[in-house]
Amino acid sequence: MVKKDLSDLQTVRESYGKQPTSEPLYVKALAETWYQEYQDKGEHMKGTAIEGLPYRASYTAFRCDRQLGYALRNTPRPIPNIADAYRMSLGTLVHTGLEHAIQTAFPNAKFEVKVDLRSIGIPGSAHADIVTYHPDGSVDAVVEFKTVNGFGFKSMATDFKGPAQGPRSGHVLQAALVAMALDADRVVIAYLAMENLSPTMKSYVAGDLGRFAAEWHYDRDEYEAKALGEIDRIKHVIDLTELPDYIIPTQVHDDAIPFGAYINDPSRGQWLRLNAIDPNLIEDTGTVWFCNYCDWKDQCLTDNAVPVNIKEHF
Repeated sequence: MVKKDLSDLQTVRESYGKQPTSEPLYVKALAETWYQEYQDKGEHMKGTAIEGLPYRASYTAFRCDRQLGYALRNTPRPIPNIADAYRMSLGTLVHTGLEHAIQTAFPNAKFEVKVDLRSIGIPGSAHADIVTYHPDGSVDAVVEFKTVNGFGFKSMATDFKGPAQGPRSGHVLQAALVAMALDADRVVIAYLAMENLSPTMKSYVAGDLGRFAAEWHYDRDEYEAKALGEIDRIKHVIDLTELPDYIIPTQVHDDAIPFGAYINDPSRGQWLRLNAIDPNLIEDTGTVWFCNYCDWKDQCLTDNAVPVNIKEHF
Protein backbone atom coordinates (compact mmCIF):
# COMPACT_ATOMS: atom_id res chain seq x y z
CA MET A 1 0.00 0.00 0.00
CA VAL A 2 1.41 3.38 -1.04
CA LYS A 3 1.22 6.07 1.63
CA LYS A 4 0.13 9.57 0.52
CA ASP A 5 2.22 12.58 1.38
CA LEU A 6 0.01 14.68 3.70
CA SER A 7 2.71 17.09 4.86
CA ASP A 8 1.12 20.13 3.23
CA LEU A 9 -2.49 19.33 4.20
CA GLN A 10 -2.56 21.90 7.01
CA THR A 11 -1.40 24.62 4.59
CA VAL A 12 -4.21 23.75 2.19
CA ARG A 13 -6.80 23.89 4.95
CA GLU A 14 -5.54 27.25 6.19
CA SER A 15 -5.92 28.72 2.70
CA TYR A 16 -9.72 28.34 2.95
CA GLY A 17 -9.75 30.84 5.82
CA LYS A 18 -7.97 33.58 3.91
CA GLN A 19 -9.26 37.06 4.72
CA PRO A 20 -10.51 39.38 1.97
CA THR A 21 -8.23 42.19 0.90
CA SER A 22 -8.65 45.45 2.80
CA GLU A 23 -8.36 47.36 -0.47
CA PRO A 24 -10.83 45.83 -2.95
CA LEU A 25 -10.62 47.13 -6.50
CA TYR A 26 -13.47 45.69 -8.54
CA VAL A 27 -16.34 45.58 -6.03
CA LYS A 28 -15.32 49.07 -4.86
CA ALA A 29 -15.39 50.47 -8.39
CA LEU A 30 -18.72 48.79 -9.17
CA ALA A 31 -20.40 49.79 -5.91
CA GLU A 32 -19.22 53.39 -5.99
CA THR A 33 -20.27 53.81 -9.62
CA TRP A 34 -23.72 52.42 -8.81
CA TYR A 35 -23.97 54.63 -5.71
CA GLN A 36 -23.15 57.76 -7.70
CA GLU A 37 -25.84 56.87 -10.23
CA TYR A 38 -28.26 56.25 -7.35
CA GLN A 39 -27.65 59.77 -6.04
CA ASP A 40 -27.71 61.39 -9.50
CA LYS A 41 -31.12 59.85 -10.20
CA GLY A 42 -32.42 61.04 -6.84
CA GLU A 43 -33.68 57.56 -5.99
CA HIS A 44 -33.54 58.48 -2.29
CA MET A 45 -36.05 61.31 -2.96
CA LYS A 46 -38.91 59.56 -4.71
CA GLY A 47 -41.95 61.76 -5.17
CA THR A 48 -45.43 61.16 -3.85
CA ALA A 49 -48.23 59.77 -6.00
CA ILE A 50 -50.11 63.08 -5.62
CA GLU A 51 -47.98 66.16 -5.07
CA GLY A 52 -48.80 68.53 -2.23
CA LEU A 53 -50.22 65.92 0.19
CA PRO A 54 -48.09 65.30 3.30
CA TYR A 55 -48.79 61.62 3.89
CA ARG A 56 -47.74 58.68 1.73
CA ALA A 57 -48.86 55.10 2.35
CA SER A 58 -45.27 53.86 2.62
CA TYR A 59 -45.12 55.76 5.93
CA THR A 60 -46.97 52.82 7.48
CA ALA A 61 -43.47 51.35 7.84
CA PHE A 62 -42.89 53.97 10.54
CA ARG A 63 -44.36 52.18 13.54
CA CYS A 64 -43.09 54.75 16.04
CA ASP A 65 -45.25 57.88 16.36
CA ARG A 66 -42.23 60.17 16.56
CA GLN A 67 -40.72 58.62 13.45
CA LEU A 68 -43.98 59.21 11.60
CA GLY A 69 -44.04 62.78 12.92
CA TYR A 70 -40.55 63.45 11.58
CA ALA A 71 -41.66 62.26 8.15
CA LEU A 72 -44.83 64.37 8.20
CA ARG A 73 -42.88 67.45 9.28
CA ASN A 74 -40.36 66.90 6.47
CA THR A 75 -37.57 66.79 9.04
CA PRO A 76 -34.30 66.65 7.07
CA ARG A 77 -32.85 63.19 6.72
CA PRO A 78 -29.35 62.30 5.53
CA ILE A 79 -28.68 60.82 2.11
CA PRO A 80 -28.40 57.05 2.70
CA ASN A 81 -24.81 55.85 2.88
CA ILE A 82 -23.68 53.32 0.30
CA ALA A 83 -24.57 50.32 2.48
CA ASP A 84 -28.08 51.57 3.35
CA ALA A 85 -28.72 52.62 -0.25
CA TYR A 86 -27.81 49.13 -1.44
CA ARG A 87 -30.07 47.50 1.18
CA MET A 88 -33.03 49.71 0.31
CA SER A 89 -32.54 49.22 -3.42
CA LEU A 90 -32.63 45.42 -3.39
CA GLY A 91 -36.42 45.37 -3.44
CA THR A 92 -36.50 47.81 -6.35
CA LEU A 93 -34.03 45.67 -8.27
CA VAL A 94 -36.22 42.60 -7.78
CA HIS A 95 -39.37 44.50 -8.84
CA THR A 96 -37.64 45.80 -11.95
CA GLY A 97 -36.41 42.35 -12.89
CA LEU A 98 -39.89 40.87 -12.52
CA GLU A 99 -41.80 43.70 -14.18
CA HIS A 100 -42.36 41.94 -17.51
CA ALA A 101 -43.29 38.68 -15.82
CA ILE A 102 -45.82 40.46 -13.59
CA GLN A 103 -47.51 42.11 -16.58
CA THR A 104 -47.62 38.78 -18.42
CA ALA A 105 -49.00 36.91 -15.41
CA PHE A 106 -51.73 39.49 -14.74
CA PRO A 107 -52.74 40.89 -18.16
CA ASN A 108 -56.02 42.37 -16.88
CA ALA A 109 -54.51 44.09 -13.86
CA LYS A 110 -53.18 47.62 -13.40
CA PHE A 111 -49.73 48.34 -12.02
CA GLU A 112 -48.27 51.15 -9.92
CA VAL A 113 -51.75 52.60 -9.52
CA LYS A 114 -51.89 56.09 -8.03
CA VAL A 115 -54.37 56.21 -5.16
CA ASP A 116 -55.86 59.25 -3.40
CA LEU A 117 -56.26 58.58 0.33
CA ARG A 118 -58.35 61.66 1.05
CA SER A 119 -61.48 59.57 0.48
CA ILE A 120 -60.69 57.78 3.77
CA GLY A 121 -59.85 60.96 5.65
CA ILE A 122 -56.06 60.99 5.20
CA PRO A 123 -54.32 63.89 3.40
CA GLY A 124 -52.08 61.58 1.43
CA SER A 125 -51.57 59.25 -1.51
CA ALA A 126 -50.13 55.90 -2.47
CA HIS A 127 -48.83 53.69 -5.24
CA ALA A 128 -50.38 50.20 -5.38
CA ASP A 129 -48.14 47.49 -6.86
CA ILE A 130 -51.00 45.57 -8.49
CA VAL A 131 -54.77 46.11 -8.57
CA THR A 132 -57.00 43.35 -9.97
CA TYR A 133 -60.62 43.80 -11.04
CA HIS A 134 -63.88 41.90 -11.35
CA PRO A 135 -65.61 41.72 -14.76
CA ASP A 136 -67.96 44.55 -13.70
CA GLY A 137 -64.98 46.85 -13.05
CA SER A 138 -65.11 46.76 -9.26
CA VAL A 139 -61.84 46.14 -7.43
CA ASP A 140 -61.04 42.56 -6.55
CA ALA A 141 -57.68 42.82 -4.79
CA VAL A 142 -54.85 45.15 -3.87
CA VAL A 143 -51.62 43.16 -4.13
CA GLU A 144 -48.36 44.30 -2.58
CA PHE A 145 -45.09 42.53 -3.40
CA LYS A 146 -42.34 42.81 -0.80
CA THR A 147 -38.82 41.43 -0.50
CA VAL A 148 -37.26 40.19 2.72
CA ASN A 149 -34.03 38.56 3.84
CA GLY A 150 -33.84 34.83 4.40
CA PHE A 151 -34.00 34.96 8.20
CA GLY A 152 -37.03 37.25 8.15
CA PHE A 153 -38.77 35.01 5.65
CA LYS A 154 -38.22 31.96 7.84
CA SER A 155 -39.78 33.73 10.81
CA MET A 156 -42.73 35.02 8.78
CA ALA A 157 -43.60 31.99 6.69
CA THR A 158 -42.47 28.85 8.53
CA ASP A 159 -42.57 27.35 12.02
CA PHE A 160 -38.86 28.16 12.41
CA LYS A 161 -39.48 30.10 15.66
CA GLY A 162 -42.86 28.68 16.59
CA PRO A 163 -46.06 29.69 14.77
CA ALA A 164 -45.50 31.70 11.60
CA GLN A 165 -45.25 35.39 12.53
CA GLY A 166 -46.85 36.59 9.30
CA PRO A 167 -46.03 39.75 7.33
CA ARG A 168 -44.80 42.95 8.90
CA SER A 169 -47.68 45.04 10.21
CA GLY A 170 -46.59 48.10 8.24
CA HIS A 171 -46.83 46.19 4.96
CA VAL A 172 -50.33 44.95 5.74
CA LEU A 173 -51.46 48.42 6.77
CA GLN A 174 -50.03 50.02 3.63
CA ALA A 175 -52.12 47.72 1.46
CA ALA A 176 -55.14 48.03 3.78
CA LEU A 177 -55.26 51.83 3.44
CA VAL A 178 -55.08 51.54 -0.35
CA ALA A 179 -57.71 48.78 -0.43
CA MET A 180 -60.09 50.83 1.69
CA ALA A 181 -59.66 53.86 -0.58
CA LEU A 182 -60.36 51.69 -3.65
CA ASP A 183 -63.18 49.72 -1.98
CA ALA A 184 -61.37 46.45 -2.71
CA ASP A 185 -62.70 43.07 -1.69
CA ARG A 186 -59.39 41.83 -0.33
CA VAL A 187 -55.73 42.49 0.33
CA VAL A 188 -52.89 40.21 -0.72
CA ILE A 189 -49.38 40.55 0.73
CA ALA A 190 -46.79 38.58 -1.25
CA TYR A 191 -43.21 38.07 -0.07
CA LEU A 192 -40.18 37.04 -2.10
CA ALA A 193 -37.14 35.99 -0.08
CA MET A 194 -33.67 37.14 -1.06
CA GLU A 195 -32.34 33.64 -0.45
CA ASN A 196 -33.83 30.15 -0.49
CA LEU A 197 -34.84 28.16 2.54
CA SER A 198 -33.12 24.84 3.08
CA PRO A 199 -34.91 21.99 1.22
CA THR A 200 -35.32 20.25 4.58
CA MET A 201 -37.21 23.13 6.21
CA LYS A 202 -40.97 22.71 6.40
CA SER A 203 -42.89 25.44 4.57
CA TYR A 204 -46.61 26.16 4.43
CA VAL A 205 -46.28 26.46 0.65
CA ALA A 206 -45.73 23.12 -1.06
CA GLY A 207 -42.74 22.40 -3.27
CA ASP A 208 -39.76 24.52 -4.20
CA LEU A 209 -41.93 27.65 -4.41
CA GLY A 210 -42.24 27.63 -0.64
CA ARG A 211 -38.50 27.99 -0.29
CA PHE A 212 -38.62 31.62 -1.40
CA ALA A 213 -42.24 32.77 -1.79
CA ALA A 214 -45.37 33.11 0.35
CA GLU A 215 -48.49 35.25 0.49
CA TRP A 216 -51.21 36.21 2.91
CA HIS A 217 -54.85 37.06 2.13
CA TYR A 218 -57.06 39.43 4.14
CA ASP A 219 -60.75 39.78 3.42
CA ARG A 220 -62.62 43.07 3.74
CA ASP A 221 -63.54 42.66 7.42
CA GLU A 222 -59.94 41.87 8.36
CA TYR A 223 -58.20 44.64 6.48
CA GLU A 224 -60.81 47.32 7.28
CA ALA A 225 -60.43 46.69 11.02
CA LYS A 226 -56.69 47.22 10.70
CA ALA A 227 -57.04 50.24 8.41
CA LEU A 228 -59.49 52.06 10.71
CA GLY A 229 -57.08 51.82 13.63
CA GLU A 230 -54.21 53.12 11.52
CA ILE A 231 -56.31 55.99 10.17
CA ASP A 232 -57.02 57.12 13.74
CA ARG A 233 -53.33 56.91 14.57
CA ILE A 234 -52.29 58.91 11.49
CA LYS A 235 -54.82 61.66 12.24
CA HIS A 236 -53.60 61.82 15.84
CA VAL A 237 -49.95 62.20 14.81
CA ILE A 238 -50.88 64.80 12.18
CA ASP A 239 -52.59 66.82 14.93
CA LEU A 240 -49.45 66.57 17.09
CA THR A 241 -47.22 67.79 14.25
CA GLU A 242 -49.24 71.00 14.13
CA LEU A 243 -48.22 71.87 17.71
CA PRO A 244 -45.16 74.16 17.46
CA ASP A 245 -41.94 72.64 18.85
CA TYR A 246 -43.87 69.72 20.34
CA ILE A 247 -41.77 66.59 20.82
CA ILE A 248 -43.96 63.68 19.80
CA PRO A 249 -43.93 60.68 22.17
CA THR A 250 -42.22 57.51 20.96
CA GLN A 251 -45.23 55.22 21.24
CA VAL A 252 -44.85 52.06 19.15
CA HIS A 253 -47.64 50.41 17.16
CA ASP A 254 -46.66 46.92 16.04
CA ASP A 255 -48.31 43.52 16.29
CA ALA A 256 -45.17 42.07 17.91
CA ILE A 257 -45.11 44.66 20.73
CA PRO A 258 -47.70 45.18 23.51
CA PHE A 259 -50.03 48.11 22.96
CA GLY A 260 -49.01 51.19 24.93
CA ALA A 261 -45.28 50.54 24.74
CA TYR A 262 -42.92 53.37 23.91
CA ILE A 263 -39.23 53.52 23.02
CA ASN A 264 -37.24 54.82 25.96
CA ASP A 265 -33.76 54.26 24.52
CA PRO A 266 -33.51 54.70 20.73
CA SER A 267 -29.75 54.11 20.82
CA ARG A 268 -30.57 50.44 21.56
CA GLY A 269 -34.14 50.26 20.30
CA GLN A 270 -35.37 49.44 23.81
CA TRP A 271 -39.07 49.80 24.59
CA LEU A 272 -41.01 49.85 27.85
CA ARG A 273 -44.64 49.32 28.73
CA LEU A 274 -45.76 51.01 31.95
CA ASN A 275 -48.52 49.89 34.26
CA ALA A 276 -51.76 51.73 33.48
CA ILE A 277 -52.47 52.38 37.18
CA ASP A 278 -48.93 52.93 38.48
CA PRO A 279 -46.81 54.54 35.72
CA ASN A 280 -43.69 53.99 37.84
CA LEU A 281 -44.09 50.24 37.42
CA ILE A 282 -42.64 48.67 34.28
CA GLU A 283 -44.85 45.82 33.07
CA ASP A 284 -42.85 44.68 30.06
CA THR A 285 -39.74 45.55 28.05
CA GLY A 286 -37.92 44.47 24.91
CA THR A 287 -36.18 45.78 21.80
CA VAL A 288 -37.15 46.72 18.25
CA TRP A 289 -34.94 46.42 15.19
CA PHE A 290 -36.11 49.51 13.37
CA CYS A 291 -34.42 52.15 15.56
CA ASN A 292 -31.06 51.18 14.04
CA TYR A 293 -32.47 51.80 10.56
CA CYS A 294 -34.31 55.04 11.33
CA ASP A 295 -33.18 58.06 9.31
CA TRP A 296 -33.87 60.29 12.29
CA LYS A 297 -32.13 58.27 15.00
CA ASP A 298 -29.64 61.03 15.79
CA GLN A 299 -32.42 63.62 15.79
CA CYS A 300 -34.47 61.45 18.16
CA LEU A 301 -31.54 61.11 20.56
CA THR A 302 -31.09 64.88 20.46
CA ASP A 303 -34.80 65.46 21.11
CA ASN A 304 -34.73 63.08 24.08
CA ALA A 305 -36.31 59.62 23.83
CA VAL A 306 -39.06 60.17 26.37
CA PRO A 307 -40.50 63.70 26.68
CA VAL A 308 -41.51 65.07 30.07
CA ASN A 309 -45.21 64.91 29.14
CA ILE A 310 -45.07 61.21 28.27
CA LYS A 311 -47.56 60.28 31.01
CA GLU A 312 -50.22 62.37 29.30
CA HIS A 313 -50.30 59.83 26.49
CA PHE A 314 -50.03 56.49 28.35
